[in-house]
Amino acid sequence: MLYLFAANEYALVEKVIRKTVDALLPERNAFNYVRYDMRETPFSEIIEDALSYAFDSSVRVIVIDHASVLTTSNEKSINKDIPDEQIDLLSRLSEDTHLIFIARSSQINPKHKIIKFIENNGKITVEKDIDKNDWQRFVRAYFAKENLPIDDEAASELLSRVTNLGSFLQEAEKLAIYGERVTLPLVEELVTPLLEENSFALVNAFISGDKAKTIKIYQDFKVQNQEPVAFIAQVGNQFRTYAQIYICHEEGMTNEEIASFLKIHPYRVKLAMDQRRRTSLEEVFNILLALADLDYKIKSGQIDRFYGFEMFLLNY
Repeated sequence: MLYLFAANEYALVEKVIRKTVDALLPERNAFNYVRYDMRETPFSEIIEDALSYAFDSSVRVIVIDHASVLTTSNEKSINKDIPDEQIDLLSRLSEDTHLIFIARSSQINPKHKIIKFIENNGKITVEKDIDKNDWQRFVRAYFAKENLPIDDEAASELLSRVTNLGSFLQEAEKLAIYGERVTLPLVEELVTPLLEENSFALVNAFISGDKAKTIKIYQDFKVQNQEPVAFIAQVGNQFRTYAQIYICHEEGMTNEEIASFLKIHPYRVKLAMDQRRRTSLEEVFNILLALADLDYKIKSGQIDRFYGFEMFLLNY
């Protein structure tokens, strides 16, 4: 049988491919399982191998990765043009030989002869990208399949700490090992915050005057072995965002208009405006100047990078 799994993000189909292979071949060995990369291996060699005899197994699985020839993508490959006579050989495959094509693009080419052959003699699975508005639903569906409930606040916090589908799946598997329910404390304990999220939380604690929380976030940052200069840059970016929000507000824009104009989440605009009574635009500019001065002193060797940033947080 022939299979095609297509997705822009391999992580979307990786699990189902693994399950498909495991179902076809509970036990793999060098004779019954092989994996090819179509960027490097001619299709003529792949089909020749597929038609050969399996020595110690009646079932064979051949995984053919980076099958960009079946899509409209421009991925480099030595298989841009496959002769029809080679494609026709697919009809001679044994019923016990299974070919699994993997395309790293969801834009398959319906006119390609191999696509048409798979449509008539196999199975095609195309996974579309997850829309940003569908992430919450996707997270719930994922954990529902794992029979693991997840709290609303835990789902939101988890999404704030991952950058893409791959990192989400990695963290989700980690969470599934612990407990019978995914809670906010569990996410906070097991999933490392992103540098940007850490800097966002630190800025809010800093402006609120919550020294204890500010230092706690900073200590977490040190435990992660992050470079202070990079973190200072992120903190500076957050303060610049605050300055932009305050300026937009003074121009008479609503929170929703500010979020749309600056292309940031409305929640961040709300938090910044909540802090407006504690700090002025002038104070934000002064903080940015102080951070620039600290950055210069660290890079010029005038002050230790960890000590300098900690003193800034405690004494500014």
